[in-house]
Amino acid sequence: MKSNILKYSLVITWVMVVAFYLFQAWTIPMMGDDWIWGGNVGIDRLHSFFSDYNGRYLGNVVELLVTRFFVARLLILTTVNTLILYFLVKLTGKITVFKIALAFLGLLVMPTALYSQTYGWLAGFSNYNLSVFFMLLNLLILQRLIFSEKPLNWISNIGMFLIVLVGQLIMENVTLFNILLGFLVLIILVVSKKKQFLISIITYLVSSVIGAVAMFSNGAYSAIASGKDTYRTVSENASFFTKIFDTFTGPMYHWWYYDSNRLIGMIAILMLVFLFTSKTRLRASDILAISLVMMIFVYQLIIINLLGWQWKQSPIMYGIVQPAMTILLVVLLLFLAIHLWKDLKMVISVLFSGFVSAPLFFVTPLNARIFLPSYIFLLIFMLLILDKIIDNSPEAVRALSLLSAVPIVAFTSMWLVLMTMNYNADQQRTEYVASQIKQKKETIYTYGLPASWITYLSNPGDRGYMHDAYKKYYGIQGDLKVEKSPQKFFLFGH
Repeated sequence: MKSNILKYSLVITWVMVVAFYLFQAWTIPMMGDDWIWGGNVGIDRLHSFFSDYNGRYLGNVVELLVTRFFVARLLILTTVNTLILYFLVKLTGKITVFKIALAFLGLLVMPTALYSQTYGWLAGFSNYNLSVFFMLLNLLILQRLIFSEKPLNWISNIGMFLIVLVGQLIMENVTLFNILLGFLVLIILVVSKKKQFLISIITYLVSSVIGAVAMFSNGAYSAIASGKDTYRTVSENASFFTKIFDTFTGPMYHWWYYDSNRLIGMIAILMLVFLFTSKTRLRASDILAISLVMMIFVYQLIIINLLGWQWKQSPIMYGIVQPAMTILLVVLLLFLAIHLWKDLKMVISVLFSGFVSAPLFFVTPLNARIFLPSYIFLLIFMLLILDKIIDNSPEAVRALSLLSAVPIVAFTSMWLVLMTMNYNADQQRTEYVASQIKQKKETIYTYGLPASWITYLSNPGDRGYMHDAYKKYYGIQGDLKVEKSPQKFFLFGH
């Protein structure tokens, strides 16, 4: 009876997750690069097979599909986003309703800039969510090689080859990271003398290298390396260490850890729960480390969130204190993973959070969306702490389940309301533009979106390349002006 209840609870939980991501996929407006990919330029790029554009072949094809076919958008976004959550939970051990809920909350509380450029944007999803999907799938495959005793059959090896190959054609830094993963697992298998898996790991490596060669053979990367690309560049003037220092103390730490304060808060709270429910006495150094993690969270909560200190307001804060605190936080997480929990998965999740972003030290421009994989590894670290609490104190898990219901419902409701507001506003501004075009007006007026902070480039502006892309997408021949949004329709529509 109890097992049936648990089974039905899992089914209901997954149904609600699917429903949320389906609604999200339904309500995402076309914006920014979507107007370009959804127009003639997208088809032109396909005809040249993205020659000299980039080597993100799979991401580009998906972007064409989701901007042109509504059903494809619903199926692809809902499936990929749901499976990202499933893979996250699966990687960390036993699947439970509470672990699904907490992982879901971890995704809901991601920085707004990160959400707007990934989950809230079709172009961002097609490159960043999709690359995370394949990265996590690769991790599940490699975890199977490490911990299983039964080797893969030839059909499974062929399937793995194809999965790894296509997954390499999305995001450059993840492509390189996937190769690193393969070599690390090869070393582990050789050291552990698991010769029965050597064929599988060699298959993985061959596939990942072929995929990387296919990606980086695109002419866009030689243009970047030679400095001919005016948008994407590789630093040449600064020395190796100077470039690393300048990038880390500039935008990198800000998007890597600093902006993820809500997730850091969840980690700190789980650490405190573990501290007070541990059946063994913790050492003073472990207690101090957990206290420091909580202090870092509280500091950022008060200074940044409550007092509104802007991250660029003070050169000392921006260039020294905040980066130093980020480094301290990483060191504390590694210390606890090694010294307190002695958990290799926890150590790896912290290290991988940095390794997956390492190539970004030398590439510009940097945007929040590039750090989605780093955020995902930090979320895995949080779920691994939850596993420790589940093993240590079932009573604490029940209490946490009740307490976490409030923020889960609150954040879910918040996102549903904001997505509904933007969807209704976008539908109505599209109708408004179409009616003006039909009336053959010389100047066409449009609106921004009410919750524009959860979108990326949703306002075409009065000039610039997004302005031109919007005009081409909607077939506007005359001038285009952006008006202040009318307040009457945001939540409930007409």
